[in-house]
Amino acid sequence: MKTVNLCLLGDSISYGAWDVSGGWVDRLRSYLHGITLASRFQSYYFAYHLGIPGDTTGDVLARLGYETEAREPHVIVLAVGINDARWRVPEQIPHVDEAVFRRNIETLITEGRRFTQSLVFVGLTSVDESKTMPFEPNCYFENERIRRYDTIIRELTAAAGVLYLSAYDALSPAEDLEDGLHPNARGHEKLFLLVRDFLLQYNLI
Repeated sequence: MKTVNLCLLGDSISYGAWDVSGGWVDRLRSYLHGITLASRFQSYYFAYHLGIPGDTTGDVLARLGYETEAREPHVIVLAVGINDARWRVPEQIPHVDEAVFRRNIETLITEGRRFTQSLVFVGLTSVDESKTMPFEPNCYFENERIRRYDTIIRELTAAAGVLYLSAYDALSPAEDLEDGLHPNARGHEKLFLLVRDFLLQYNLI
């Protein structure tokens, strides 16, 4: 009998805001339930939805240990970083400095490996700047900065031998975003298929 526990930690995009079907993580969970049922309970797949709106890499790092330890993960999927890249005016100060962001990603890799060698980082998605500049008063999401933070994730995971899934070009800003930042149902379906196929490709599910 096979059991696979997946812990999926992230921010409001992995949480599924504002999709009535629960976002890409809940779609993945439903898909895995289907695999369990099709196996007639010879395989058990559990996907733990651990996204919290507003979380940064530091927030995820602070809860990674106790969130994952109780669930004994075989696979950890991390989808976080876009909130780190947001900035405010007039100083244009990022919410999390790039140097701190880099250290947080490195520590997430180190800490994640305490629980499993199967780590996956889902890269950052682009935004519709016509709606995110500003997104809220004194809160800006800019693609150039998001791409820089995404590049840091890609470079650090490559250096550590950790799986990285690029999602920057996965969504169409005009068609797949609800409010310029968060995917709509169509966008979440695209992300689900992207993540599902990636996990299948590397035999993680």
